[in-house]
Amino acid sequence: GLAAENWLTLRDCLLENGYYQTTLTNFERDHFNGDSQRFVYEESSFQPDRFEMIGFGPSAISFAADRDFVAGRKVMNPDSAQDYLANASAGGPTWDRYFDYRETDMRIFYLTRRLAALEIDRLQYAELFDADPVDDFSAEFESAFAQGLLMETADTIRPTPEGISTPTPSLRSGPGNGRRPNWTTTASVTCNIAGTSRKRQRRIFTEFFRR
Repeated sequence: GLAAENWLTLRDCLLENGYYQTTLTNFERDHFNGDSQRFVYEESSFQPDRFEMIGFGPSAISFAADRDFVAGRKVMNPDSAQDYLANASAGGPTWDRYFDYRETDMRIFYLTRRLAALEIDRLQYAELFDADPVDDFSAEFESAFAQGLLMETADTIRPTPEGISTPTPSLRSGPGNGRRPNWTTTASVTCNIAGTSRKRQRRIFTEFFRR
């Protein structure tokens, strides 16, 4: 569709102007690749088997798993700042919603996190769950492979450029795990950081948001 075409054009624009893609929605300048000072929070959040996540403030999300990574809990704080402050002042938990992950949920959660990081390591998945992801979710993966959304090797599964631009809910589990690019914000950021001329910016906006 048009949104996917817009995203692919924006992605190409970034890659051609000195940026590389770090996650599903993030790009950084090439000279930060491998730099110890680069921003790693989002990438770390895509390794739930290694890092726990603590969120502060309204609507913030926290997640923790057990040592064997077969169960976990995600909690979310109230959307209202007033409700969040009231919970914090009461001295109890600040969150008001939660989702308990069981073993199958943990597998789905891990896969969706790793797809957001642009790579599923099949050997690591096997170490965690004693299985191959394609065997666990054969129908979903075979459909994605057939549509050209994912590509596989013996060791990895990666989203294709088309797969990155096409949100798919087939492996969704639990509340609020999915994220879609914001086309307006992405286009604006691209036009500014890529150093394009104002004339080209106007042409990009005209083409991208024509309906």
